[in-house]
Amino acid sequence: AKFIDHRLAEEVKFEMPFKPLVVNFRASADELRQCREYGVRFAQALKGEPVHNERAAAVAAPPALVASDKRARIPGVTGKSRLWKCVVCGEVYPGIYPPESCPACGAGVEMFVPVDNVEEVPKSDFAGHVVVLGAGAAAVAAAKAIRASAVNARITLCAADPILPGLPYNRPALSDALTDPSVLSRDSFAIMPAAWYEQNRVTLRLRGERVTAINAAQKLVVLSSGESLPYERLVYALGSVNSAPLPMEPIMRAPNGFSIRSVGDVRRLQVAIQGGAKRALLLGGGILNLEVAWELVSLGLQVTVVEVMPRILPRQLDPAGSVVLARVLKEKGVTLHCAATLDQILVEPDGRVREIRFMVAGQTAPLAIPADVFLVSCGVRAVTEVAKTAGLRINRGVVVDGRMATSDPDIFACGDCAEFDGLLLPLWNNATAQGTVAGRSALGLAASFVREPIPCTMDAFGVKVLSLGDCGQVAAPESYSTLERNEPQQAIFRKFFFTQGKLVGAIVIQPDDLALIHPLTQAVAQGASMADVASLLA
Repeated sequence: AKFIDHRLAEEVKFEMPFKPLVVNFRASADELRQCREYGVRFAQALKGEPVHNERAAAVAAPPALVASDKRARIPGVTGKSRLWKCVVCGEVYPGIYPPESCPACGAGVEMFVPVDNVEEVPKSDFAGHVVVLGAGAAAVAAAKAIRASAVNARITLCAADPILPGLPYNRPALSDALTDPSVLSRDSFAIMPAAWYEQNRVTLRLRGERVTAINAAQKLVVLSSGESLPYERLVYALGSVNSAPLPMEPIMRAPNGFSIRSVGDVRRLQVAIQGGAKRALLLGGGILNLEVAWELVSLGLQVTVVEVMPRILPRQLDPAGSVVLARVLKEKGVTLHCAATLDQILVEPDGRVREIRFMVAGQTAPLAIPADVFLVSCGVRAVTEVAKTAGLRINRGVVVDGRMATSDPDIFACGDCAEFDGLLLPLWNNATAQGTVAGRSALGLAASFVREPIPCTMDAFGVKVLSLGDCGQVAAPESYSTLERNEPQQAIFRKFFFTQGKLVGAIVIQPDDLALIHPLTQAVAQGASMADVASLLA
């Protein structure tokens, strides 16, 4: 009964208003009557008709939220249980209030929006073996979608490399573990608890094995142990790795060179810091490196960030927003160099990097920056090596259509490694959405991936950053009209972008929470006018 209750809540997103009815075989006449009455009440609850909520009556009413509680300001709290969707990862949870933080991706309570209904889960009688390659958000989403639609399917989830904690985990939380190592041992660090895989009969192959090849002709996944896994359908979700331009490869090979992509990377960096590292040089001014930079500053390290582009976060912010954020970084003690190109890497006889020299705009001589640890994050590269062994069509990633189908009719790809419509979309929300589509498509069900505006957020250096939609990057600058509030001394920046009188994007930088994410997400989706959103600048 508990298992069925769990499946209803987790997969169907239906919160039972009364306790399960347990009846033994060879039921009595009275028990048969109870079953009929239970069935009627269950049908009424499914149809949304009012029923007596036994569970709500048995539990004391939740304490009233005080005005300072963040959840009191979340639009949609009615005092009754409803569904809450995380706009970062797309997961949905029932409850009177949204979770304090998303159990799937760790996003804060302000990242939840209420939803009135959840898509009905399609069903399939597929009973074959689906092998899912990967252990990230897309892979787990695919496994969840397969099990939700096909109760008789066999599912094996197999990672490309050993997974240290033994369970697929939330990679966005890795940087937090630098200052709080307990993050790695929390239940929320795992995408799904171990019990979920057991209850849903998902076989995990995550320890000590490596996927080396795919024999598409014989439908076999070849492991480093020499074992081969047969499959009827294959979901390829091996993700991406941090990339580095060829001249930076000596840094990646150095004992004091790092790229935060796994638990092992975090632990190596923690050892270096505990061993006395005081200076850190971070190559790349993207969100990942900036979040790591903040953790290192919090640990007392002297941090320098070098960015090849003329400004930081050029994909998320416009020039004015980059200026505001750069000021925040400098006020927190970070040395920032933009428009810098690599000139020379000085390496010690033991292979350790001693310093890196850059050519910086406005200077004739190279700028030498010594450090104890060097971190590289210059974008990501789709993992396609194993896909090539299957003869799949490869461009920047594994090429897929809207069904996440590859050039092989029995292989589907999703997540950071998938190239859809000529683009790689390395964001958590896209990964989970594509994983769901790939899982259903592998069962022969109708499914299609649709890109949606996804808020890009960062919480570091004492400010929250939100970038949503088209923030002036798609069309010519003169195509946009804008509303702007810029108070750099207070670290407040809000800018709304309009084309043809409709809101298409927004940037918010501010010290407090991002409650604006709710009205702005809706306003962008609806193409609101300037008059509709002018009050949000205040």
